[in-house]
Amino acid sequence: GPATHVAILQGNDDGHPGIWNPYAWGQYENGTEWESSDAERGWELFDTLFCKEDLFHENVTGEYNFSGNPPCGQVDVIPPTADFSRYPLLLLIGYNRMDDALYEKLINYVKNGGHLVIWLSHFDNAEKRGDAVKLFRDGDLSELCGFKVTGRKEGDVHGMKYIRPSSFAQYDFPVRSICRDPYFIGRSEPAERKLTDPEVKTLAVYSETFNDDPEKILDAPLLTERKLGDGAVFTVTSFTKPGANGMRKFAEVLVRTAVKAHLTDLELLASDTVRWAVYPTENGRKIIYALNCSELPQAVKLFYKGTPGKPILLDAGEFKTLYVDSDILLIPSDPLTDLRETDDNWILDTNTQSVELENLSAASREFSLNGVKVSLQPFERKCLECPAHIPAEKASFMDPAFADEPPMVMANTSTPY
Repeated sequence: GPATHVAILQGNDDGHPGIWNPYAWGQYENGTEWESSDAERGWELFDTLFCKEDLFHENVTGEYNFSGNPPCGQVDVIPPTADFSRYPLLLLIGYNRMDDALYEKLINYVKNGGHLVIWLSHFDNAEKRGDAVKLFRDGDLSELCGFKVTGRKEGDVHGMKYIRPSSFAQYDFPVRSICRDPYFIGRSEPAERKLTDPEVKTLAVYSETFNDDPEKILDAPLLTERKLGDGAVFTVTSFTKPGANGMRKFAEVLVRTAVKAHLTDLELLASDTVRWAVYPTENGRKIIYALNCSELPQAVKLFYKGTPGKPILLDAGEFKTLYVDSDILLIPSDPLTDLRETDDNWILDTNTQSVELENLSAASREFSLNGVKVSLQPFERKCLECPAHIPAEKASFMDPAFADEPPMVMANTSTPY
């Protein structure tokens, strides 16, 4: 399957259907109790991973705007029974009923190098849907989060702002200074807490003024970071769920920042009308499939080991196959191909077509493609006519007429659907 570095955990008893029925577990005939609430609305944060962020906001950070697609172009939604270790980053955004098994699994995930983003509402043990949050282990989250929840303040409209950078440089939170107006504002129910790990770091706080006291403001934490083993857990210390209106913008920036922190050494910088995925092969080659979903041409750039390449043009509705192998990018004009290689003798199963080749390294390269010798200077791109190479077993579906469909005459068999 495609490479995925980010997963969203669909928590225990999360009944968000994700379809047209806006009722948890589809219970639209059983009263208002089951109507979509803030817990289900948290799943709208999933959509932000596939929407380009508006540049005209100070929370957009970094030299390049990679928003609009998650790392490797894909994100998995996984159940609590899944293997968490596959993913460098794990997010909770919807409903979750915490139990001992999941709690221990999350602790082990973080200790072994995983990064976890979680909210207090994901430690809920309330017996009835819609009841006030009843915290797991009476709020003693020391093993995972490094603190105990000791109280719950009354919900009100609060300002919120980041005041410290993360210990991990790749988390580029929009930190400015303590003495500034809060950037986020909304209704929230803050938690009171007592640290059980003095190394827990407060990154964001509740703030009611531009001129906060640097010491006192730490008594109003909103986002904490705790290093645990080889990983880290980021906890939002609010009883309000991430899908609530008052927390929505803060949640969006938190999710976007965490996801951006886990970009890989092979990414596409693209608009959110281009969808793409990376398929690694056993021999180390990576195949990128990119689809332009727009009615207009789109340019994308391949970022390889942090270095941007030259633009790649996708026509309206065009699907492209890209190959990256041994620091060489191969861009066929016709995606119906299969690349094989033996040392520096590359074989591309294809009809005759134009192929672009780009050297992604600082060293000169020489090799052959379907018998044609190729020489590339560092970071050079050139186009060549690639001769056909069609194995007998692929001849039928590589025939240009293979996808043609004969005319069909069908009786009207319409249904109510």
